[in-house]
Amino acid sequence: MPKETDRLKLPLPLGNESVTRESINGIFEKIDAGVATRESILIPGESDLNSYTTEGEYYCPTNATVATLANSPVGVAFHLTIEKHAGVVQTLTTFEPSNLQVFQRNYYVGWGPWRKVPTRDDIEELKVYTDQKVGEIVIDDASLTDKGIVQLSNAVDGTREDLAATEKAVGDVFDKLTEHDYDTLKHISSAERALWNNAVGYGTTTGSANSYIINLSPAPSAIVAGMRITLKVHVSNNGVSTLNVNGTGPKLIKKSNGSDLTSGFFRDGGVYTIVYDGMAFILQGEGGEYGTAIEGDVRAGKTISTENGLVSGTLPNRGTASFRSDINNTVSIPAGIYNQSSIAPFEATPGNTRIYGPNSSDSVSGNVTTPTPTSLSVTIKRAGVYRTELQFGSIWSTTGLTVYVQIYSSSGSTGTLRSMEVRGTTSPMYVEDIYFNAGSKVGVRLWFSSSSSVSMSVSYFSLLVQSPIFI
Repeated sequence: MPKETDRLKLPLPLGNESVTRESINGIFEKIDAGVATRESILIPGESDLNSYTTEGEYYCPTNATVATLANSPVGVAFHLTIEKHAGVVQTLTTFEPSNLQVFQRNYYVGWGPWRKVPTRDDIEELKVYTDQKVGEIVIDDASLTDKGIVQLSNAVDGTREDLAATEKAVGDVFDKLTEHDYDTLKHISSAERALWNNAVGYGTTTGSANSYIINLSPAPSAIVAGMRITLKVHVSNNGVSTLNVNGTGPKLIKKSNGSDLTSGFFRDGGVYTIVYDGMAFILQGEGGEYGTAIEGDVRAGKTISTENGLVSGTLPNRGTASFRSDINNTVSIPAGIYNQSSIAPFEATPGNTRIYGPNSSDSVSGNVTTPTPTSLSVTIKRAGVYRTELQFGSIWSTTGLTVYVQIYSSSGSTGTLRSMEVRGTTSPMYVEDIYFNAGSKVGVRLWFSSSSSVSMSVSYFSLLVQSPIFI
């Protein structure tokens, strides 16, 4: 049976079928009729609306068929229009004249949800409902405790609490405040002005060192607690000092920690601020406390402030210096300040400088039959060749029992495996040059050919520098 096209159901000839002029004319006639009527395409049962993405008109004429469809928003017969955009839009219209419903959804990468398109009746019903609800709203007058309707007012001198100020009223008040701000005479009483004059002042001192006099203008009527004076000192002090303000009598000047001024604290031409606390003038902006540094803690040629004024440092400046460590990597550096310093390594004599030993180990029990480290070990600080000296022995004599001794390194280097039969003798002194890596732990391990009750110890183990020269 020949295949047909999806829209107009035009026959598609098979590969072995002859095509006549009459059949071609029939196809053209059907195309002409289809284009003229734009026939809708039937959606068969069991279809999935998600698969309909080709532009055109489609329909499903029975509720029973709709019930078999996938992804339909309704259960009644409908007409479906598909239009192209970046993806496609599906518009579905139900068939019922008395209950017309329209649904739409978009496809772009994936399908969006179906949305019901409101009808004119839906919109009118919503408007009636909204008007009804708005009409039921009752807004009370506003008060100091409740929100509500409030009347506006332009008044700037009223006392009512149920009116709200307009922009004009606020602007009028702002203008009056601006005018008042520039009035420096009308809004302060003579008593207030006197109090102001008593609170702050500035002047240059007269009198003598330690007994300072200042005359402020306008003159304060009294010296009151909280009075602040900024004074320029005309001569340095040399001890405990006082200040006499406009002839009201001398008052002590103290540091913020309560102590009296020391010699040289006030400098000729210096400007200082003091505040009267009811008993004395207290210096401001001065911590009153000093650190624990003394002359020997400060670089020579520099000064430091102390309770007794400036003092000069005595710590010598030693510039650039070099030091060389000893065999134990300790070095004594004189006190002072160094711009740059270095510590050169200890210079060893190859084959003559011993860095470890000679030491002997604790006895190792004869039941040790695998390589076991003894208590002898040293950490190598610089890679190179070191001369090792090794000797071991036992007071025991056991025929057929062999002891093994070997120098080992945590980095893998090992010495020659030494062994002897346990006969209550001491081995020869074994001397061997071995290369060890920096940071490796070098020691002696010992074990027996079989378990026994005898014990063995390393009687002599030492390391000498062979190479490098510096360690």
